[in-house]
Amino acid sequence: MIQRAKNGDTKAFDSLVMKYQQRLYFVIVRIVLNHEDADDVVQDTFIKAYRSLDSFDESYRFYTWLYRIAVNTALNLVKHRKHKESSLEKKQENNRYEPQNNNNLEDDYIYKEMTGEVRTAIKLLAPEMRTVFILRVFEEMSYKEIAETMGISIGTVMSRLNRARNTLKDYLQNIGLIQNSI
Repeated sequence: MIQRAKNGDTKAFDSLVMKYQQRLYFVIVRIVLNHEDADDVVQDTFIKAYRSLDSFDESYRFYTWLYRIAVNTALNLVKHRKHKESSLEKKQENNRYEPQNNNNLEDDYIYKEMTGEVRTAIKLLAPEMRTVFILRVFEEMSYKEIAETMGISIGTVMSRLNRARNTLKDYLQNIGLIQNSI
């Protein structure tokens, strides 16, 4: 399909868009923290990918190349815009919560409160740490895939992920959501 798209088959490229659009969106919305900006970044990503398709090296995975374009576009947006508050809505596709017992509203409330605090904590991470954390935890990418996607070394991935985890842990301990460990 990629080869057909490289040869100018727009239907093949449309198929690639359909295959990756939603998955890219869920990654990008967690980076830019705004649905409208995420839509724009995803659209820009596919435009850039289409224009650069000839330079795609087929010895690499297509989604890694596409994610790198998307992540770079998102990080550029975050760096160049003023910080503004916005909220993520609803649970993400990979993190759906289905209550076991519809009669237990207290458990549902506690769960929603906790996930809201975790989302807030993730938003507070620096964009580079947040991106690594999202790609590892939510997208389940390997260190190597994250390094390729972001154009950084595996050591940098590990360092940013460790700092992100420690920052999240400290924040969640400070608000009393998790206990301090001795």
